[in-house]
Amino acid sequence: MPEITILANTRVTEVRVIYNDVIGGMKFSPAGVELIEAFMEYLKSQRSFVTSRLACGEAILLIGTSSEKLSMRLHGRNLKKDGMPQAIEVTNEEIQTAVSPFMAQWVQMITGQVRAELSLRKPLESPKIFLDGEFKALNGFAEQLTEAIGISVVIAP
Repeated sequence: MPEITILANTRVTEVRVIYNDVIGGMKFSPAGVELIEAFMEYLKSQRSFVTSRLACGEAILLIGTSSEKLSMRLHGRNLKKDGMPQAIEVTNEEIQTAVSPFMAQWVQMITGQVRAELSLRKPLESPKIFLDGEFKALNGFAEQLTEAIGISVVIAP
């Protein structure tokens, strides 16, 4: 059956759209770095707290994409108390709030790429998009793509 597979990796700068074994692609800035920076900025502006990029990246990977309500302790410095060491609890909802603008941006970019690929090819009967790579772990990402593109997005195993 004809299909579209989207391979996206947050550690590289490319999205590949595979259409019946024909590869199209697009490049954009490194997503993993953007997610971490967005979460770090959120912590700084909303919680007056700073921590390492490594700690933010781990929080995003460990709890940030969960649909269950989860929390995690981060160690860093409190900006309101002269930079004194502090540990805070962050929730996956906070992480999702911080990274949601980037998810919307990716949906828009991938939608544009898929539409461009589809316009160059013959129409598919009952097309499906298989989302693979690290984007498949982002909570709600497949649903946002389905809504934007109008084609069923399936998370690859």
